[in-house]
Amino acid sequence: MKIKLSAFFLFLALGCASRPDSGKIQPVPDYREAATVVQEPSLITHKVRKGETLYKISKDYNVSMKDIIALNNIKDPSLIKEGQSISVPKVRSTAALSLPSGNFIWPLEGKVVSFFKDDTSKGPNKGIDIQALRPAPVVASRGGQICYAGEDIKGYGKVVMIDHNDGYYSLYAYNKAILVSKGTTVKQGEKIALLDEVKPVLHFEIRKENKPIDPLQFLK
Repeated sequence: MKIKLSAFFLFLALGCASRPDSGKIQPVPDYREAATVVQEPSLITHKVRKGETLYKISKDYNVSMKDIIALNNIKDPSLIKEGQSISVPKVRSTAALSLPSGNFIWPLEGKVVSFFKDDTSKGPNKGIDIQALRPAPVVASRGGQICYAGEDIKGYGKVVMIDHNDGYYSLYAYNKAILVSKGTTVKQGEKIALLDEVKPVLHFEIRKENKPIDPLQFLK
């Protein structure tokens, strides 16, 4: 049975909480180099959506509205239009978070083709999309327990979600095959899924509780 996207992640969050007792294409040559290549672009280009205000955009990106106005030389903040491109400073917000004890690694070797909060056909991107450079399995970004493994939402392929047992979760979508089952424990770097050979793109998210966070703040 298919369920709506808005309800899907709530379903995942609830399922994971009750676990068993047990723009531009940015190259990412390898795990170690990836962090230096794409970790922190200085600016994000945001395309204004219908009904958005400059205040809302500043809150979404956790930056000062004054900084956005100055950066884009905006004369009247009330006159931004749908479809308008606005440059937003890239700000690392991890200081306010309780950081995990272990690092996340790249779930596969590839290039980022869609960044956090980029516009997509499904709305603002809640993670990043990584196109594989070569055939390779998807691996667990951190160790933890598989709290979801299935395909309950149209357009997301087979989905794996890992509970890292400290309030953090990682999600892996667009898979062709799942190599793990719900309730099992996986180690960092362990194979968990396979991508489609024709369109090898992985949708990857990191969440704190049920709140999506830019994965590039954590990937090492």
